[in-house]
Amino acid sequence: MKKALAFLILSAMIVSATACGKTENTSAQSAKAESQEAVSAEEEPEENPYNEPGSDEESIVFDEKIQFAGYPVGIDGFSDTNPDSFASRAVGAYKLEKVENADEYEPDSYLEIYNVGGNLYGFYSEWGYAAIEFLPEDPDEFDSAEAQSVPVKTLTFSNQSNAGEYWSDGLPAELTMNITDKGLRFTDYNELSGESYLPVDADFVRLDEEMGYTPSFDYKSRVYSASDIAAANGIELTDNPHDIVGIWRTLGSEDFAPVFEFTKDGLVQIYMKNYGEEVMLYRGTYCTAAESVNGTQIYMSVMALGWSSEPHMFSFCYNMMENGEVHCLAGDGRFGEDVLWENAVLLPINATDIPRFSWDDIGDPEFEE
Repeated sequence: MKKALAFLILSAMIVSATACGKTENTSAQSAKAESQEAVSAEEEPEENPYNEPGSDEESIVFDEKIQFAGYPVGIDGFSDTNPDSFASRAVGAYKLEKVENADEYEPDSYLEIYNVGGNLYGFYSEWGYAAIEFLPEDPDEFDSAEAQSVPVKTLTFSNQSNAGEYWSDGLPAELTMNITDKGLRFTDYNELSGESYLPVDADFVRLDEEMGYTPSFDYKSRVYSASDIAAANGIELTDNPHDIVGIWRTLGSEDFAPVFEFTKDGLVQIYMKNYGEEVMLYRGTYCTAAESVNGTQIYMSVMALGWSSEPHMFSFCYNMMENGEVHCLAGDGRFGEDVLWENAVLLPINATDIPRFSWDDIGDPEFEE
């Protein structure tokens, strides 16, 4: 049974390190001394992995890779360990190019693509919206730095139809995903395969806008910001802790355990994918209470991919152990329900430790009894 979570967010900020040039000129005072050349030495830039609130160095950059917790971050604000891969290059915000003489009342159609540990997911929005899972025949195809086209099978679901379950009873649509000069294009649709929500043989034009603001999955919208909501409810906040920044897997099955990602810019992602079941992908923002009875008290405002157009509030209280594990505690009850059970344990992992999914993980629904 699925839980609805929901997200939102603050704008992503990065701090650029600066180099300071220092020039020293010296000359001999003795009559016999030779004149010396000026020596210019450039200092190494200081590393500042965390943004200091209110710093003059703050800037908003949407199209650059930035660094946190030892790995690069993609344009969607979350981890991207292989920036040259097909999966990474497909990530972005797109708008469907309308054909000539299109109906003037036809709504604009938008698509965002997200990369989670080398797995691709999409959110398509027009009259309604739907989540889309893209599965390659071999996960290595999404890792390719040369590939411009990958055959994929897609699974579509939305809480607006079919009770939130996969369309076509889980039978995937078969098509080819192409990275083009304009953006993305889907071709070679097999009409005998499952239903596809994506228009085929049409161009999705890449937008220069920041990701995370597509209607119904606008996980960066200030309207749903965790800090704004908490402050509006009289909760005093402090800076987010540095120790939680990174990727964490809930102790349990390595294949199915929920994975949490906290960024230095106040973004949070929760991910879980079980074989044959709709992906659970939640994105939004988090903030930290200034005072807590138990451990460090974090509040989340998250949105669920394909499951809700409204944010959900969650509480996450923890202690950081000396061995690097995160031990969960009961929340203070002031901001939503606890997202994990008391005594749950989170283990630090790399993005490359997130399970990969392919055609073999879909099964063949039309032959299941």
